[in-house]
Amino acid sequence: MRFVNEEDSVKAKKRIQSLVWLYTAISVLFVAAALLLLFLSPDTYWVFMALDILLTAAFGGYSVYFFTVSLFLARKKYAWIEKILSARTETQFAVFREEEGVKTVDGVEFHAYIFLVKGDEREYKTFDSFAFEEGKRYRIESGAGVIVESEEENE
Repeated sequence: MRFVNEEDSVKAKKRIQSLVWLYTAISVLFVAAALLLLFLSPDTYWVFMALDILLTAAFGGYSVYFFTVSLFLARKKYAWIEKILSARTETQFAVFREEEGVKTVDGVEFHAYIFLVKGDEREYKTFDSFAFEEGKRYRIESGAGVIVESEEENE
């Protein structure tokens, strides 16, 4: 099993940087293509104008998608990883009850699991899916409600 660690934080930060570099490269290509269409257009330029309108609409659509979905979700996941790693961790002994499925919290998808801790049900989350066995006892380390480390316990 692999849970959240510093390596995930580095990967999330690199993901954000690669997305920004990709957007920068696409922006430069868009400007170059628009200028090329402008300078190559003859006296009757309606074909070039139509191509420029299509190119501008495609770039505008990609820009909206990039800032509202792609970059937004990458930054949210990075923020969650930092929150998990900086939170005070607590260790609990818990019995696994059931998997609740995929939950979205602040735009970040988590897998939710229900454990019985000291007679009360408690929900823990992970980024990746894990195969906990129903009725088995686990030692769980969690930070901000997300499992950082887990190990099966023998009574």
